[in-house]
Amino acid sequence: MYMQEISQNIKNLKILYVEDDPEVRQRLENLLKKISDFVEVAQDGEEAFLKIQENFENETPYELIITDLNMPKLNGIDMVKKVKLLDDDIPIILTTADNEKETFLESIELGVSAYIVKPINVAKLFENIKKIAQKIYYKNQFYKKQKELETYTNIIESVAVISKTDLNGIITYVDDAFCEVSGYTKEELIGQNHNIVRHPENPKEVYKNLWDTIQSGQNWEGKVRNIDKQGNPWYAKSTIFPIFDDKNENIIEYIAIRFIITDEYEEKRELASRLIKNTVTHKSTVKDNETLKNQLISQNEIITSLKEKIEKISIQKQKLLSQLNEYEDNIIYKSGDKMEILKKKSEEIALKNKIIEKQKN
Repeated sequence: MYMQEISQNIKNLKILYVEDDPEVRQRLENLLKKISDFVEVAQDGEEAFLKIQENFENETPYELIITDLNMPKLNGIDMVKKVKLLDDDIPIILTTADNEKETFLESIELGVSAYIVKPINVAKLFENIKKIAQKIYYKNQFYKKQKELETYTNIIESVAVISKTDLNGIITYVDDAFCEVSGYTKEELIGQNHNIVRHPENPKEVYKNLWDTIQSGQNWEGKVRNIDKQGNPWYAKSTIFPIFDDKNENIIEYIAIRFIITDEYEEKRELASRLIKNTVTHKSTVKDNETLKNQLISQNEIITSLKEKIEKISIQKQKLLSQLNEYEDNIIYKSGDKMEILKKKSEEIALKNKIIEKQKN
């Protein structure tokens, strides 16, 4: 499935080929047009940079630049330097008859994707183009999933109490619902230890088990009794899970999703249940995803990492969907005067469903 989509991605790849030798330029242009429908050429670095700049300003940037090193007006290395100032992410393949070590090292320092010595081995060039297309595809899929997760997060926040903490349990984020149920403002909560809402009668063993679980990289689930600013108890069905860094090795923070089950909210059970059903196609994890920064590992390792992230997102989305369905009977929303707000939210989410479905189609 992926390879078919990647092949289509190569077909749609917007390529700029820069070469001052007319015969070489024409021959390789013809070959490139066999794999991509969007190939443009330039005869020197100066002309190429003007094209790159114009396309960048028009928000239609090139997705791959293939350029010769030794050219009149503006050589390949100097052009790459200018391009990187404009768009540091654009993949560049450098072709040259110069096989000097210094030139090779300088191109590596500039972040050139590939370095090919002339005469150009077409098979090697196409293999590098394929790798770049793979990277672009998985990167785009990653960002697409990230935006999807943001949508899920916004919807989940409309029915859940959410907080984040650092590794020491210090609160770094709370949503509005957390403030409403706890009685604290965001300013009062951010920077405080999460035990500010811990009920004093809770057994210490509960929290030891909680911390042992999440510090080991596992999710913790359970019913927790909390206390608000006025000293009143409130109960929540909680799921707490760790968030890992880009390499999926080290825990960087924890996220907790809670669904209120305090008696005073029981009258809102039916309306909250309908609201949950409206969000059923949009539930997912609130796992934060950092942008790709792994420039020290090979392209294949980056692609593998992104594949794993995409698969993990799908698995976690289904897991949270199951959790939300399990908790549905226990979900109740805030106070009696918010019936109209809940109804409006339900309508808004239903509308979001339709919009997203249209986008998928």
